[in-house]
Amino acid sequence: MKITVDKGDLEALLARLEAGDGERIIGEGMKHLAQRGVDIAKKNTPVDKGQLRRSWVIREASPLRAVIVNYASYAEYVEYGHRQKPGRFVPKLGKRLKHSWVRGQFYGKRSGEQIRKNADKIMRPVIIKEVEKIING
Repeated sequence: MKITVDKGDLEALLARLEAGDGERIIGEGMKHLAQRGVDIAKKNTPVDKGQLRRSWVIREASPLRAVIVNYASYAEYVEYGHRQKPGRFVPKLGKRLKHSWVRGQFYGKRSGEQIRKNADKIMRPVIIKEVEKIING
């Protein structure tokens, strides 16, 4: 069996990618990356009743960037930590507060690091699939 690929085949593919298919393909990869990013963030998010975990959404997924946000009103307090008044009774918890500072859990930071570290592995299958569609017509 013999397979031949010549310069003309590669030039035609390059021309299609430059004509707009390249941006569309990268856009598809970024959408996939954003969705996987939400999955990673949810996995890393601490859970009490699940509201914080359910609050992750994709705000933007374009060929240039993906933005994932958590819209829970208290997300930053869990991420970075917060002050509290020791001795104050909290009815929801059913107990008094003991410490003046609650340490942050940095679940968003960890998630961002994992997403950036694995971005190429996450996007590669989608990009390959889209390029194969162009090649195979």
